Amino acid sequence: MTSSAPAAAPMPAGLDRAALHQLYYYMRLTRSLEERLVALHRQGKVVGGLFRSLGQEADAVGSAFALQPGDILSPLIRNLGSMLVKGATPLEVLRQYMAKAKSPTAGRELNIHFNDLERGFLGQISPLGDMVPVMAGIALEFKLRGEPRVGLVYVGDGAMSTGAFHEGLNFAAVRQVPLVVVCENNGWAYSTPMRLQTAVRQLRDKAAGYGIPGVQADGNDVLETYETTRHAVERARAGGGVTLVELVTYRMKGHAEHDNQAYVPSGELAQWAGQDPIVRYQRRLQDSGWVTPAEIAGLDARIEGELDAALAECIDEPFPDVATALTGVYADPPSAEVEWYRGDWAESGGWAVRRLDGLVEGPASGAEGIAETQPPNHPTAEPTTYLDAIRQGIWEELERDPAVLLLGQDIGRLGGPFRVTEGMLERFGADRIIEMPVSEIAIVGAAAGLAHLGRRPVCEMQFIDFIACAYDMLTNYVATARYRAGLRTPMVVRGPAGGRVRGGPFHSQNPEAAFLHTPGLKIVCPATARDAKGLIKAAIRDEDPVLFLEHKYLYRRVKEILPAGEEILTPIGQARVARSGTNLSIITYSAMVWVALEAAERLAAEDGLSVEVIDLRTLLPLDDAAIVRTVRKTGRVLVAHEDTRTGGVAGEIIARINDLAFEWLDAPVRRVAAHDVPLPYAPTLEDYVLPQADDLVAACRWMARY
Repeated sequence: MTSSAPAAAPMPAGLDRAALHQLYYYMRLTRSLEERLVALHRQGKVVGGLFRSLGQEADAVGSAFALQPGDILSPLIRNLGSMLVKGATPLEVLRQYMAKAKSPTAGRELNIHFNDLERGFLGQISPLGDMVPVMAGIALEFKLRGEPRVGLVYVGDGAMSTGAFHEGLNFAAVRQVPLVVVCENNGWAYSTPMRLQTAVRQLRDKAAGYGIPGVQADGNDVLETYETTRHAVERARAGGGVTLVELVTYRMKGHAEHDNQAYVPSGELAQWAGQDPIVRYQRRLQDSGWVTPAEIAGLDARIEGELDAALAECIDEPFPDVATALTGVYADPPSAEVEWYRGDWAESGGWAVRRLDGLVEGPASGAEGIAETQPPNHPTAEPTTYLDAIRQGIWEELERDPAVLLLGQDIGRLGGPFRVTEGMLERFGADRIIEMPVSEIAIVGAAAGLAHLGRRPVCEMQFIDFIACAYDMLTNYVATARYRAGLRTPMVVRGPAGGRVRGGPFHSQNPEAAFLHTPGLKIVCPATARDAKGLIKAAIRDEDPVLFLEHKYLYRRVKEILPAGEEILTPIGQARVARSGTNLSIITYSAMVWVALEAAERLAAEDGLSVEVIDLRTLLPLDDAAIVRTVRKTGRVLVAHEDTRTGGVAGEIIARINDLAFEWLDAPVRRVAAHDVPLPYAPTLEDYVLPQADDLVAACRWMARY
């Protein structure tokens, strides 16, 4: 009589035997790969920190396993298992941690901060919570296309305290986008326990505040994690909107490899060690008859062989060549005539400047090479205001390119506080004129997600002062996306800036200097109606993110003839001569161009001085060639702007003049700017704080006498 093996238990959650083995494979691969990284870290071969997921493999693998091809997830630093499920390879991970030249980010980013939208993962950045609004934008694009795809984004219990989490989740809930938000509740945000993060004891309960379901699962049980996430994914795919999934788990290692977890109460680690997710799952597989010891041994051997091969392939690979360090910041780098480099002039390694032929050998006078924009004289045409020029430009781009869409507060029925978008909702519909909650973070973050998938979003800030709320999103995420991750992010953030309209401290700011040192961003400040239209169209078509600053004082005061049917495109990065002169130069931008022109007229009439006025139009990148040419032509330069003096754009321009054109100066460069105070409300105070034509005239007269 022969005996037979006991029958296997029914397969759980609709998974077959192969899928059950895959879950084990990915969890064991995650742990074994991290063990290899620990050894490399101790050998000094891992660059920087190491962040392990020991004890959290089940929640990463189980949740990612619930997705389908075409879905996109955004992981955290301990979601290596999620990345592996979506197709990232051990070779990529090893190269990334060791900053190899062939790593996915070519040595520009750390640990698993890399992405591949085709395979279905979007790399995160270090500020917590920021990927929630970005993934909400990704999910919104799925909905707009009518595609049955789902986004999934991970947050930790600590990230749920951030504004980005709340604002992104609120927007996603309002729009009912197909998104699953997975909270890994491991009890600790670095060393801060959950009781000091939030008053609730079940993080899923926070979902009620957004009108969405919140569910909880044992994050150390891979099958329960999979099944719970699968239900949320299926709900999202069917049009049910967002679900918050809380996975209760535990981090068995510190925040990073150097963290000894001294803050953890005695006995807590030992208690959770008995809940090891891999041990639990292997035991269940064997007890249920879903796997044999030989199959487990075979999977383990396969994993070790794959890791041996991956490590052997990359261990001796080089770091990136230094020549790659300065590339890839912009899609289309400006064709600058000045090259900055660490030069031969100082053995200590100081900075030097190489002047190329276009500057050294070019004409010493005149305005060659600088665009001089003069509107055509069509007396029968109606003049167009600066505001309507922007409106026309946006409207034309919406008509021309279906990838263009708008996001902002009150931009639909109201048309925005200044009516720039008036009529666009009726013409283009709610799928392209997207009215947003009061959340600059959600506006910019969602726009980034949309841009990654091929859209060209235009974000409106009701007043540019409020962009401070989205500073992190714009500088840390959007502006760095191309350089660190190769992510295409064509988008425009526009809004009314500047004073002279009695708006007080919070409706009159000029924030350009705060963003000037942000590589990857472009900053545009038009002064004329023609340039307002030409530059907004160019900004929308640009492959890089553009900050478009519209001076509200000019909205209805500046008018030009813009003939119907003429295609107006103003190149980003090129200054123009607003007025030609020979005795001295005023370099400025935005509303100060008109103040400078008034001063130039007075100086010509009262002093006989010929003043050249250069309208920069673009602040990032600056037109160095235009600046140098005007210095060589007049030898005397005044830099003026409406922003405050300390830390303003003028300081950067003067530094460049010192580096590039000092030998042609006949007088010290001066600057005229606002006083270093928040802009006050009363007319007498505002006029005193802001630079006026009298201030420019006095400074020019001083330089002329020098």
